[in-house]
Amino acid sequence: MTEHKAVCRARSGDYVSAHSDGDELVLTGHRCDAFAMDACVTPADARTFARGILALADEIDGGETTADDSAAQDVKAGDRVEITSSAGYAKMGAVGRLVQIDDDHLPYHVKEDDGGYVWFAAEVRKVDDAPAPSVAPRTRSPH
Repeated sequence: MTEHKAVCRARSGDYVSAHSDGDELVLTGHRCDAFAMDACVTPADARTFARGILALADEIDGGETTADDSAAQDVKAGDRVEITSSAGYAKMGAVGRLVQIDDDHLPYHVKEDDGGYVWFAAEVRKVDDAPAPSVAPRTRSPH
């Protein structure tokens, strides 16, 4: 059985899944990794629902990335990145060094520029290295 799953970005134990069962599709909601509810829909209703979800996603981010955008997603430990999607207490938009990449749905561990850590960042994008801080010249007191 093929199952598709969408995990909540704020709480990984909350998710919805979908699978086929005979001539219908079953959408299942889970809260804290526990079953919450099922909705059994026809293939036609599932397609309409899926088109609606895609339209909402496109409203948020402008649509799927193209092959030209793939280089921006090619990040490795040590790169300076911005957090574009995260879970829990992570700061959206925070910038720092990527210190670890795991093999799961929340893979990025980022050490923020301000010294904090963000665990479970779902998506990051590579950014330019920070410019060198400017230092104002010292001036002597007129005394």
